[in-house]
Amino acid sequence: PHETRDTVVGAAQVVLALQTLVSRRISPLEAAVVSVTSIHGGSAFNIIPDRVKLSGTCRSFDRYTAERLPGLVEAAATAAAATVGCAATTTYHRTNGALVNDAGEAERCARVARRLGLAVSDGCRTMGGEDFCEFLDRVPGSFAFVGSAPLDRPGGSAHHAPDFDFDERALDVAADLLAAVARDVLSDAGSDENAVADAREGVNAAEAAAASSLSRRVPS
Repeated sequence: PHETRDTVVGAAQVVLALQTLVSRRISPLEAAVVSVTSIHGGSAFNIIPDRVKLSGTCRSFDRYTAERLPGLVEAAATAAAATVGCAATTTYHRTNGALVNDAGEAERCARVARRLGLAVSDGCRTMGGEDFCEFLDRVPGSFAFVGSAPLDRPGGSAHHAPDFDFDERALDVAADLLAAVARDVLSDAGSDENAVADAREGVNAAEAAAASSLSRRVPS
């Protein structure tokens, strides 16, 4: 092995180096995630592969941290691979940014939910990626979660888990909430006929979805 450059060991060094970015290169007052989620390399037990491919994801809430992460990842990977004589090439794809609710629309959604008798928690922050942020960059709005864990398994399993399941009755709740929020927006639209027509179309669609969901409702 001393006559080659061990890409597997190099990849392992890169994985370990990337774990220090959040703890040592990002302020503890800022939230960030750097995760390696796949490693591919080699085809036989007795051959050191000529390359290993790592894939992963980075998450953050603020733009400043998001702008720093690509450079930090590349520098860490390059330096770590070099310690065992390997070279690292980094390709960083930017997808969507952080999703930030409009304060006024988030308050509206919470107020309407409470009016429907729903329990509301307003302290939820997650590192899940969500392209709805592209809409919120252009139009004030809010993104809300609706609880859907099966009653026989409190807490349930997270999205993407192999045993993920949900109680379909949550579809009724979500459709009711969407329709109620749309009606609240309608009440603010006043005499703007176009806004009223657009919002009413959304209400009708939500109510149709609720009716369809009720027809398939799981018996309690």
